[in-house]
Amino acid sequence: MSENQNVKAKDGYTDCVYYVNERFLHLTLVVMVTCAVHQILMTVVKVVILALICVT
Repeated sequence: MSENQNVKAKDGYTDCVYYVNERFLHLTLVVMVTCAVHQILMTVVKVVILALICVT
């Protein structure tokens, strides 16, 4: 599929393939950042729990 071809969306809006790919790239980056933040928060919670267990 060349870059000049258009993709017809479900809502009838014709969009360039480049912009469709940009949307998926943006969605992928949002998901990656969300997962990274989740991992950091879970690590902090685990460290706090371990610290509380060690203190008591």
